[in-house]
Amino acid sequence: MNSILICLSGSVGLPEMASELRSRDYSVEASPTRLVVTLGEAKLWVELDSSCELLNEYEPEEIELIRRAVGDFSGLILDYRDVRFANEVAAAIAMCWPCIIDNETGFFGQGEQFLEVFPPSSRGS
Repeated sequence: MNSILICLSGSVGLPEMASELRSRDYSVEASPTRLVVTLGEAKLWVELDSSCELLNEYEPEEIELIRRAVGDFSGLILDYRDVRFANEVAAAIAMCWPCIIDNETGFFGQGEQFLEVFPPSSRGS
């Protein structure tokens, strides 16, 4: 399974995210620490980085960039099999909240930059 890492303000929780994704016509099953997001046959899992493992993934200068962009942050891990669907969901998140996205295949940057590289679908806009 592949992952996209998203760092966003710690004030954004899974309930707000589930609500926003539902408003964009995704099907969302929610638990306290995880969302299962589907659209047709496409599926991905969104988990909170409750153990703060993402802090170990980044160099100090990257953590500083994240903090400058979003303040105190929490991490999300999007586990996926379909990269197009994962990019679509990551774009939906980036359209709603300031964030840093790391697709672990070469992109690390602000949500606005991600939207330029991976334009969002018109779903729910």
